[in-house]
Amino acid sequence: MSLPSTNLTTTTGALALAVAACLGGIAEAASKVSVQLIPSTTIAPPGTEIDVTVRLSIETPEGETPTAALGAQVALAFDATLLEAVLPNAVQNAAKGPFTLNPSSTTVDAAAGTMTFFVLDPTFAGVTTSADIAVLKMRVKDEANDCVRDGLVAFATVGGTSTGIAVSGGDTVVPNMGDLPSINVDFISPTLTVVPNWVDVPTDAGSVIGAAIEAPAVTALDNCDSFVDVVRLVTLPNGSTTADWPAEFPIGLSSVVWTATDDAGNTVSETQTINVRNYQLLDAVIFVPGATRDSNPTDRQIRFKIGSTFPVATATLYPDIANSRFVGLAENVQVPVSSGYACLCAKDLAYSLTAIDQTILDMGTRYQANFTFVQGDVSNDDIVDIMDFGIFLLHEGQPSSTDGVANFNADGWVNNADFSVIGINYFMTGLDCSGLTAGAPRTRISIKELRRMGLGELVAGDLNGDGWLDQHDLQHYLERGGSAGAAGATLERADW
Repeated sequence: MSLPSTNLTTTTGALALAVAACLGGIAEAASKVSVQLIPSTTIAPPGTEIDVTVRLSIETPEGETPTAALGAQVALAFDATLLEAVLPNAVQNAAKGPFTLNPSSTTVDAAAGTMTFFVLDPTFAGVTTSADIAVLKMRVKDEANDCVRDGLVAFATVGGTSTGIAVSGGDTVVPNMGDLPSINVDFISPTLTVVPNWVDVPTDAGSVIGAAIEAPAVTALDNCDSFVDVVRLVTLPNGSTTADWPAEFPIGLSSVVWTATDDAGNTVSETQTINVRNYQLLDAVIFVPGATRDSNPTDRQIRFKIGSTFPVATATLYPDIANSRFVGLAENVQVPVSSGYACLCAKDLAYSLTAIDQTILDMGTRYQANFTFVQGDVSNDDIVDIMDFGIFLLHEGQPSSTDGVANFNADGWVNNADFSVIGINYFMTGLDCSGLTAGAPRTRISIKELRRMGLGELVAGDLNGDGWLDQHDLQHYLERGGSAGAAGATLERADW
């Protein structure tokens, strides 16, 4: 195990020869002598340099004479697939310790992944406790691809040379040796998925703050680690941040940045966007009396009055023949943000009077209301009166689409069945949450007034020709079985 004395360079030639002589024989020592490889970092992705300190320690039992280390011969092997020695000074003197490197004794075989070197204490005082022997300069190769590895640098026998410590008394001690501990050379970031990564919701019913959002499903996987730490940072609409998941996300645009970090420090981030709209949703159940056995499904435009807003939604009404009514649903009606509603108004445009609901339900994420409409308001003025009768007469006896004017029962015709709706609901007015009404129903209107209003087409409703659209024309219609019969008996018109 000895090194030739001709390879030793020191300021004291005699010391070098003495240490070389020490390394020539093996002896037992009362003290426990150890050497360990200490890395400067335990995480070293590709391209990272690592300092490996070769550290000597001596433990002497109480009452025994301490062993003094005068020099050391070290032989190492390193994994050349992952590491490379930083040349030309891959082995350097340690900053802490008395030992001096003999440069001429240093050998590095980059291809084989081996190195040997020799150090000595030029003071010849020796080390009796602990000291650093040398520092190795290593680098993780750029193309390295691995996870956690043990023994990237290890004590070995290289060309017949092994590690030994020269101690006082001219002996050589074979120390206990500790190879390089685990080093993480992983450079691949984890994969991170956040589902959903976009959330777009209205404000919850009953809340004036925002909406309760369920945390997403977050999955982080890594090529090396079975567990990956994931953290989040929530940025709220006002710019403030928090790591906590809010009980309610405020109205506006928030972002949540999820970051996954593996044991090697590789990170990946995903951003989740949460948009809480400045409105709430209402589902309105619609009931409309008037369905007959000939009725068809029909689309109706439902206008809601909610504060100063008037949202309109389409509801498809289906005949409920057993109950002589239509039933439908107006979904996702956008309403202003409120902590609750005591009363809401709705109107089936061009068919019905305004109806109210005073039992609005909070369903958690949306409101629900029920409206039962009274049909007959063809003029859309929230009153069933002579104006509606006049408009009805324009279409009476004609085929019609299911959602045609005055086709209240959606059977494809405007006829006596539709007139009966007007007759039953005559002089009725719509309801309002404020208690206001649409005014008094009109019992008559002159033909001149109709023309001034741009409603000259309603002149045909003056069945008795007296210059008025009024109750007499309604009576005329009833007595003669419809507009056809009434027209045949029309009185000679007055001069109007």
